[in-house]
Amino acid sequence: MKALSINLRIAHRLVVVVGGGRVAARRASTFLSAGARVRMIAPKFSAEAHALADPQLTRVDRNYENGDLADAFLVLAATNDAKVNAAICADAHEAQILCSNAADPDAGNFTLPAAAHHGNVTIAVDTAGASPELSKKILKQLGSALDRHAGAAAETLAIMRAHTFAIAETNQRRRLRREFANLPLDMLASLSADEARSYVETALSGAQIDSHSSSTVTCASRGSRLALTQTSSVTSALENAGIKSEILTIATHADLTPNQPLSAMNAENVFVKEIEAALMDGRADYAVHSCKDLPSTLDPALQLVAISAREDPRDAFCSERFASFYDLPSNARVGTSSVRRRAQLMCLRADLEYVDCRGNVDTRLRKLRDGQFDALVLATAGMARLGATSSTVVAFEPEEIVPAVGQGALAIEMRRGESDLHAMIRQTINDRRAELEIVCERAALATLGGGCKAPIGIHAEHRDAGLIVHGIVCSHDGSQTVTARASAVVETPVQSAALGERLASQLLISGAAQLLRSASGIGLPLAGRVIVLPRTQMRESRIAPALERCGARILQVHSAEEALQVFGEQTVDMVVFASSAAVDTVGEMFPTWRVDATRPAIATMGEHSAEAVAARGVAADVIAGEPSVESLVDAVQRYFRHEVTVR
Repeated sequence: MKALSINLRIAHRLVVVVGGGRVAARRASTFLSAGARVRMIAPKFSAEAHALADPQLTRVDRNYENGDLADAFLVLAATNDAKVNAAICADAHEAQILCSNAADPDAGNFTLPAAAHHGNVTIAVDTAGASPELSKKILKQLGSALDRHAGAAAETLAIMRAHTFAIAETNQRRRLRREFANLPLDMLASLSADEARSYVETALSGAQIDSHSSSTVTCASRGSRLALTQTSSVTSALENAGIKSEILTIATHADLTPNQPLSAMNAENVFVKEIEAALMDGRADYAVHSCKDLPSTLDPALQLVAISAREDPRDAFCSERFASFYDLPSNARVGTSSVRRRAQLMCLRADLEYVDCRGNVDTRLRKLRDGQFDALVLATAGMARLGATSSTVVAFEPEEIVPAVGQGALAIEMRRGESDLHAMIRQTINDRRAELEIVCERAALATLGGGCKAPIGIHAEHRDAGLIVHGIVCSHDGSQTVTARASAVVETPVQSAALGERLASQLLISGAAQLLRSASGIGLPLAGRVIVLPRTQMRESRIAPALERCGARILQVHSAEEALQVFGEQTVDMVVFASSAAVDTVGEMFPTWRVDATRPAIATMGEHSAEAVAARGVAADVIAGEPSVESLVDAVQRYFRHEVTVR
């Protein structure tokens, strides 16, 4: 029999269930979970029916009578008497009330599918009553294939849809909703309500939506004001050359975790990965990046087609109270999110407190004005592009603080093989002088094998008739540095890359290899260990860097969703709980750990957090002798040396 599948909103509606057996109890439970008021009528109720405890449920201990369906929205006939069930359905049909016959699906006008709910996402399977068992089997198969972020992602999309209707023009809404629905589910699930609405506003402000001609191409960009300002400078230049672009704004991993230190992120290429995905799946034709955000080695399917003219590549000291970096008093708070800047600044002045400071340029400068920091160190180029400033802005010379690879330049990335568009973009945007500098710097970084979490600075610049490049590799605390300098006359990118490789070789021979091994943990007591650190606060952890200095790879998680993702993607050696509150962050993992002999080791800062772990049925393997970072790190090292319980 043909049927139409619909979802009914039955919250606070009356559903009459006639019958008191197991089937009636299961159906009543389903109705209650949807928010309905349920009245069960039967002369006798099963244990399952008596077990239902809900203020919305009433039981009537008698046989069905005429008038029992008054005010009902739905009726379920589930007695063990076929004639009674038929009479109930007949009464319901006469009263124009939807009715289901549990024993004879064709006798009613609706059936209940097997269903599973994941937030706002519902999977339902119906066999028209032919085989409830088959429905459940299929439902289980579908449920196992469903992305675990789907429910939370749907809730986020509901917020984004409502905000889109509130602020977007009618002709813009469909495109925006389609763009949002194509975002990764884990990304959507991680957004708060405010972040979701902000994403809509950013996408709306960055989208150039009009009656596109066939020559319109799509440019992928991050959604910050700086990113859109930079991207607009490129799209404007291309439009003047006859290439019309629309901007597809994309939130990257780093954008969606604005309060997490970059050094603590569990992913690579956090500013570009999602943008590159849009290139590879065809949503975008080209992308505009801050060149410093790119990995030293690109995906083989992608290529850099142009480098823009370079803005000032230097880092800048910014303050509202002090005239220079060297005028700061001891213990002054200096904000920076870059491990490169921090290490070099510590080399210059180890007496200051360096604090992680994330967010866009405007946000960081506002924090400076509000007194959260005594000074910031920012990229001069970003401030210049936004026209942003502070009372004091003093640039560090490249010899003082060596800039990041590519700092100050924009990079245009495309899929390989897009020859016509490639040629037009390169002709319009590429700056030959900047390209030679950037190729040199990126070749040096690739040869060193460093990434965004390694304290490496490389800077090339044209002087006289040649190209001069100098580099620095530091320990994380700035106590050890290796520097080198090289120069050559270069006329081609191949020659420029060779110069960068020569500089990297000089650095490696001079000791950079040892520093980079130390930065990655090779040869250290916790080398190769993956440790998860559940967090309840967004401020910078003191435990994470202490364990990292011992060679461990630290993955900080702030929610159950992040924890589940981390444990699903890799083998974790240990979980470290700094407080009893942190135990709740990964609470969903404890039922598995109670029966899993291969679970990660568990370490706690002290007895209170150990008791919180024990309350969930698992004994801590490591308990610090005293509640201090030093004691905890020592206990963790002793555990891995001997793999015995440390208390």
